[in-house]
Amino acid sequence: MEGIKKLLFFYLPKINDILLFLSDLLLLNLTFIFLWSMEYEILPFFNLLDPYSKKALLLINILTMFLIYLNGGYRNTYFSTIGYLLISFIKGLILSYIFFLLINHLITLFFPEKFIIAFPGLFLIAGTIIRILNADIKRELFKKGYGKKPTILIGNEKDIELILNLLDDIPELPYKIEALLIKNPKNKNKFNIKELDKIDEKYLNEHNIKQILIGPGLKENILGDKLLNYCKRKNIFIKKVATAEHIRTGQAKIQDFLGIPLSYLNKKKLKPINFKIKRLFDLIIATLLIIILSPLFLIIAIAIKLDSKGPVFYKQVRLTKNGRPFKIIKFRSMFVGADKLLKDLQKYSETTGPIFKMRKDPRVTRVGKIIRKLSLDELPQLFNVIKGDLSLVGPRPPRPHEVQKYEPWQKKRLQVTQGITGLWQISGRSHLTFEEMVLLDLYYIENWSLSLDFEILIDTIPVVLFGKGAY
Repeated sequence: MEGIKKLLFFYLPKINDILLFLSDLLLLNLTFIFLWSMEYEILPFFNLLDPYSKKALLLINILTMFLIYLNGGYRNTYFSTIGYLLISFIKGLILSYIFFLLINHLITLFFPEKFIIAFPGLFLIAGTIIRILNADIKRELFKKGYGKKPTILIGNEKDIELILNLLDDIPELPYKIEALLIKNPKNKNKFNIKELDKIDEKYLNEHNIKQILIGPGLKENILGDKLLNYCKRKNIFIKKVATAEHIRTGQAKIQDFLGIPLSYLNKKKLKPINFKIKRLFDLIIATLLIIILSPLFLIIAIAIKLDSKGPVFYKQVRLTKNGRPFKIIKFRSMFVGADKLLKDLQKYSETTGPIFKMRKDPRVTRVGKIIRKLSLDELPQLFNVIKGDLSLVGPRPPRPHEVQKYEPWQKKRLQVTQGITGLWQISGRSHLTFEEMVLLDLYYIENWSLSLDFEILIDTIPVVLFGKGAY
C-alpha cells in the first residue's frame, strides 16, 4: 500500500492538471455547440459544424484555455485550494471574454447577442461544478494518504508536537511526515515516527523527500551548505515554521495557512482604504445572499416553530472589532433557557481554550441538529453584516467571558471586524484547538485581500454542504 501511495505522489499532481484541463476543454466545446445549436436549430450530433462555426470554436478554445493556463488554472492544481482554482479560472475566463469581444468587434465577426451573454455564464457554472467535485475528490484522497508530500520535520519536541497535532486534526492537508529530526530530545520515540540523527542526500533521495520544515529558533544552515545546495538542485522545498510563541512575541508572521504556519517577516498593516473596500464587498454580497436565500429563511423559521416552543431567532452578546459588544443573530437551535445549563455542561467541553464545544449537546433541538450540522443557523448573521457588526469573512466572534481568559497575544484577533466564516471554518472547525484557531485568525489579519476573502467564501461552500467539522 505504501508503495502505491509513493507511486501516486509522482503521478497524481500531473494527472490532476491534465484531467482538469481536459474537463474544461470538453465543457467549453459542449457549451459552445449546445448554445450554437439552440440559436441556429442545428443538431450537431447529426450535422457537422460549418466552417465559420469551426473557426469561431477554435478561437474561443485557444483564447480561453490559454488565458486560464496563464493565470495558474492548470498548474500544480493537486495542491491548490478550490478558492485559488476558481479565482484562476474566473480571471482567465474574464480576460478571454474581453479579448473575444474585442476581436469580434475588430474583424466584424457575427455572434448572436444571446450567445455572447449566455456562453461565459454557462461555462462558468460548469467549470465551478467541476472544481467543487475535484476539490472533494482530492480531500478524500489526502485523507487516505494518497499524493501527500513526503516531508521531514526539524525542531524541538514542543514545536513538533504542535505541527503533528495540526496534521492529525486536519487529515486532508497534503503533508506526510516521513521522519523527524528532534533537537535535544527528552523522550525517544515519543511520536511513533522515524527519528533521524542527521539528514543526508542518501536519505532524501531514497525516501523521495519533497519538503523540509524547520522549526522556529533554528536556521536553514542547520542542514549545511552542501545539503542546502542539493535541495535546491532537486527542488526540495525548505520552509521555516512559526509556532504560537513566535506569534505571541510578534517575531513572526504566518505566511501559508494551507496546513503549516510559516515564518515571514516585515508585517504589513491594513490601511483605511482596505477596510472600506472590504465593507463594500460585504454589503454587496450579504444583500444578494439575503435576497436569494429568503425562501430558505422562511422554511427554517417554520420548521423551528413547529419543532419546539420559543422564538425563531436567538440573540447573544458577542464582541467584534476592538472588543465592541453587539448582539449576534442566529436561528434558534436549542431549547429556551439553554444558556442557564452551560455552566453545568462546561466540564464536558470537547475543545481546548475558553470556547465551549460538545458533540452531543443535550440542549440542541431536533431541527437544531440539522441546521447546526449544515451551518444554516448562522444565516441570520447576514443582517449583522449589513449593520456592520460582522464581516462575511473574519475571526470567529467571541463571547465576553471567553475574551477574559485570553492571553495578550490572542487578543490580536480582535483587531478586525469578526466574521461569519473564516480560515478556522475551512481548516477544521470544531476539530481545531483554540490555539490553532487563533493562529489562523492572525494569518488572515496579516494577509487580508479581497481575493483571500473570495477564496475563503468559495472554500466554505463544500465545508457547509458536507457538514465537515460541525456539530
